Amino acid sequence: MQKQYKVFIAGKYPQGEISEADLKQIASNYSPSYHEAPLTLDHKREGSALGWIDSVAAKGKELWVTFSKISDEAKQLVREGKYKRPSIEIADYDGIGKYLRAVSLVNFPQVKGLPEMQFQTTDKEAVIYFSEDCFLNLHDEDSEEGNLKEKKSIKKTSKTKTKNVSEKTTRFAESLGLEPGAEIEQIAEYAEAKINSLQSEVITLSDAVRRYEEEIEKLSEKRAENLIGDAVSSGKILPAQKDFLLTFAQNDYEACKSYIEMLPANPLFEKNKVQNGSLNLKDPKYFNERGARITYAQILRNPKLIEKNNFSEAELEQMRQEHFK
Repeated sequence: MQKQYKVFIAGKYPQGEISEADLKQIASNYSPSYHEAPLTLDHKREGSALGWIDSVAAKGKELWVTFSKISDEAKQLVREGKYKRPSIEIADYDGIGKYLRAVSLVNFPQVKGLPEMQFQTTDKEAVIYFSEDCFLNLHDEDSEEGNLKEKKSIKKTSKTKTKNVSEKTTRFAESLGLEPGAEIEQIAEYAEAKINSLQSEVITLSDAVRRYEEEIEKLSEKRAENLIGDAVSSGKILPAQKDFLLTFAQNDYEACKSYIEMLPANPLFEKNKVQNGSLNLKDPKYFNERGARITYAQILRNPKLIEKNNFSEAELEQMRQEHFK
């Protein structure tokens, strides 16, 4: 019996609400002959499938599937913990309704609470053949003809195997750029040297990829910090919101940027800005490291700014008056 995997739970999600009735429809509609849903990675639509969905069943608020032809790559990814949980794709086909289009291995599933995927690796089955042809007259001890046929058959098979091995060895030698008549030892030495060279290249490339990934991560963190810093300076968010939104920006920069762009400037911040008056606002002391003007409200929250920027009592009084206008 094939193992079943829980891949979805009915409920309300940003993509919409999926009910128990929808799950029943998805299960009843599924037919590999119409569209055999693939097992994919990160919902990608290119490349080969990692496996195929064999059957779909609805159990109350849960959707369960069985897989067939699971690839070694999928088993290794799951076994090494690089991917743990499933995410499904639901299509709405004309004349049919809701249909399971694919199941994908992801690290950020929308549906929480699903169990980890655990693909089983089974050994090859032992097979016993109950066919008369398999005995080759071995039990016919009184038949010289039978023994002769057996010997000829074994001899013919041995020659065929030797010929096949020789042809494969020749083709392999040619693929390595060696002469067709190269000896096995020569082929082995060349292949070993080639493998060692390729392994060294792989290590070099892996190190380069790791460095690039580190650089990309640093740039992503800096970009997120700049986005949140500008949002604070422009009065769109409060300083108290900075840490939360910074985490948001680091996980999904574009979504966080769109969210901030939709926010209006807080009137309180506009009120707290120092207006042009008797203050010499060209003096760098009135600006922070990001180039944003320091307000009296900020000084109230952080009195250390007085000493840091060497504000006089007269300057503070003028800033206070501007603040409460």
